[in-house]
Amino acid sequence: MRVVLTEEADADMAAIFFHLANEAGRRTAEKYLGAFYDVYERLAVFPGLGVARPELGGAIHMCVVSPYLILYRLSDAEVSVLRLVHGRRNVTRELIGEE
Repeated sequence: MRVVLTEEADADMAAIFFHLANEAGRRTAEKYLGAFYDVYERLAVFPGLGVARPELGGAIHMCVVSPYLILYRLSDAEVSVLRLVHGRRNVTRELIGEE
């Protein structure tokens, strides 16, 4: 199955990378980036891998790359990665565009 990142998810990933590179070093930032891409590859093969989050909207799922959450929408055609957020963040429908 095809995995697509929304503009918001792409921006989230870049922000996480730059934050980690500044705070923890480039090697740590690259490690997390690799972990995110590993999840995307697994989702392409096992799209239902994550935990369903129906309170956030239909077909919304979540995977964890601690302490970050990868929020995605599952459809018949693709996996749409909506956001990558810190696990302490209050995740709402509005945050992921499911108003």
